Parts: sequence; C-alpha cells; structure tokens
Amino acid sequence: MQKTMTFSSEKMDILRSSYRYAKRQKVVTNLSLIMRFIDKYFQYANSDKYFFDYVLDKFLCFIPSQQLTVDEKGFIAPCVFLSGECSIYNGNIYDNWRNLALKYREILKKGGKFQVCKSCSCHFAENYRSSIIAYPLANWSHLWWFLAYYSKRLFYGEGRKI
Repeated sequence: MQKTMTFSSEKMDILRSSYRYAKRQKVVTNLSLIMRFIDKYFQYANSDKYFFDYVLDKFLCFIPSQQLTVDEKGFIAPCVFLSGECSIYNGNIYDNWRNLALKYREILKKGGKFQVCKSCSCHFAENYRSSIIAYPLANWSHLWWFLAYYSKRLFYGEGRKI
C-alpha cells in the first residue's frame, strides 16, 4: 500500500508567513504558485496522473530548450530527470544540446510524456508562465490570475533586492 503524502495546515502557515516576509523584503519567490497548487501536487504525486495536466489545459515543458544539463557521466541531458544522450566531449556542445532539445521539444509538443515527469515540479513557475504565454487561448482560465500576479510584482517592485 502506497503512503499518501499530505500537506498540513501548519506547513501551509509557514509558507504563508514566508511569502509575507519575502514580499515585505521585496524578494521574488514562487511561493504564491506553490501555495495555489500544493494540495493537488501531493494528490497527483500519489497517482499515475500528470500534475501539469491538472494545472494547465495545454502544457509544454520548456526546460529542454532553455537550459543545458550535463549528467554525472558527462552526457548532455534535456533536464536533470531525463538521461543524457551525447557526450559533451564529442563535437560542438551547443549543437549537440540544440539537436537534443529540439528532439525532446517535438516529443513534448506531440503530447509525449515521460514517466519520470509524472510528478515534476522542476522550474514550476517558468513552465507555468511559458505555457500560458505559448497557449493563451487554451489556458485562458489562468490568464487573469497570471496577469494579476505579474502586474502586482511590477507595481510593488518585487525582486529588486537579493
């Protein structure tokens, strides 16, 4: 029997107080996104469903096309969870990464998913933002929250301090 993960109200209180503190200090965090989806994340982490399918109507992971990841064996990987395919010592690193990124992007655009991605929360805020920008009509129900979130950050000048 698989143990169900839960998120207690005490932990949520810690997140809320951390969010308020970071906001007062003008530090950018993704705590508001975490607080919005934490319960569903834990629920989906215990199932065969994909968390991001719940979050957005149309989701596309942008990580393979935004960062170069090298695994412990020296292979270029699309992200930290997926295995590498070509060595950084063979040929041009940028060209090898770009070809791999395009390959994975095509798989993801066609709706392909990898088992290891089932409960991924890696770069959640960036993937959330990028998916809404890429597919605004498919994710229109999130658009108002998204605009309010970033407008508030611009208005309050959050992120100016380190």
